[in-house]
Amino acid sequence: MSMQPGKPDPLRSVAGQAETGRSCPYCRFPLKEGVPIVVCGVCGAPHHADCWHDNGGCAVVACAGGPAPGSADQAGEIAEAPTAAYQASPTAPHAPPAVPPPPPTWPPQQLPSSNERRNPSLTIAVIVLAVAVAGAAVAVVLSRQGGNAQLAANTVTPRTVTVPATSEAVTETVPAATTSTPEAGVSATAPTAEGALPAASSEQMQSEIQQMLLTWHEDVVHKDYHGAWELLSHRKQVQDEREYGYSTWVKNQSTLNPYLNPSGLTVSIQQTEADEGVARVDVTGMTWDKPGASCTEWSGITWVKYEDGSWKYDPGYSTTPQREREWKPRFSELLGGGC
Repeated sequence: MSMQPGKPDPLRSVAGQAETGRSCPYCRFPLKEGVPIVVCGVCGAPHHADCWHDNGGCAVVACAGGPAPGSADQAGEIAEAPTAAYQASPTAPHAPPAVPPPPPTWPPQQLPSSNERRNPSLTIAVIVLAVAVAGAAVAVVLSRQGGNAQLAANTVTPRTVTVPATSEAVTETVPAATTSTPEAGVSATAPTAEGALPAASSEQMQSEIQQMLLTWHEDVVHKDYHGAWELLSHRKQVQDEREYGYSTWVKNQSTLNPYLNPSGLTVSIQQTEADEGVARVDVTGMTWDKPGASCTEWSGITWVKYEDGSWKYDPGYSTTPQREREWKPRFSELLGGGC
């Protein structure tokens, strides 16, 4: 029986190759080959059989094959068609009536309940998307952790290593003691900048070196050993911590403060090593008033190193093998070595 008097009857069949993949006008899901379908006798649009039944007719907007107002198809009222391959139906719609029927009232569309109408490709796509989102979240977490680790590595405060020895004479003449744990706030780290001299004139470098060495000796005289320690080069800190320990280094420097007066310290650059960022300097002007001493001026050769954007004290002939070969026989020429 037709949906409305005078309208071609719909055809019930199964989806063939021609219908497979086309969207059902009612549920919008694609048709699958072999599922029951109903083809509108007016516009030729294939529907899921359940969708045709739920809608009461064709779901194409304004199609004359749609449900009549206030009526609905019943399962037994649709003319049966062969269950073999779908026979081609007219594709051209009939001429519209003189007075178009009022637009049907479409019920709210619902997700199909039939398994045949579920699209496996959509389900797979949802699963892949979920896995991709989870992977992206893990990547973000790992990236942030890596970024935090990198940030921590790049923001290490450079002047935090453990090494004794600052004065040439004291460093080279005091016997090694048992290595001890550094005091709180003193640790061993690697330098963050190596092997380059600042882009400055010799006069400016000499002035900066002189101020740094004056500050270092004043720290020792005023017993600010932590401040003096942080003015040492990284490699000197590492070497002295390994050979002496921080507490022994402090003890060594304490032998200077009763007798040393650094107020007149002056510096003259003798040689620079651009590859190492090192300058050899001659220090004069500090007085030494230890009773029985063979000198009254604490002077001589020492070294400084440019790292982390500033000059650091790099004393001692044993700091590098090359320096030791050249200067160990000339110990009396080093800073304080003649006293």
